Amino acid sequence: MPAGQRGQVQDRETLRDSAQRIGVDVESIGNGRQTGGKCKIQVESGYCDKLGSHSESTHLSPLTEKEQQTLKKKGVDGQRLACAASIQ
Repeated sequence: MPAGQRGQVQDRETLRDSAQRIGVDVESIGNGRQTGGKCKIQVESGYCDKLGSHSESTHLSPLTEKEQQTLKKKGVDGQRLACAASIQ
């Protein structure tokens, strides 16, 4: 989510659904099916003093096979699909 946006994440809720629920628009043409690739996100690691939170890619669910296939097809490396990734 963009820096400064806060909200509760539901258990097993995708980042796309969490973001949309709190009013952050995430472009998504695949409608959550992990096929469109428009909802790709860059996960940044580090500590944010302003929010008092620490972020790591290991905090997300593992890549699914379908997500990997879509990212590879789109020529994307090092990103995730917001419709597939959820906080663990």
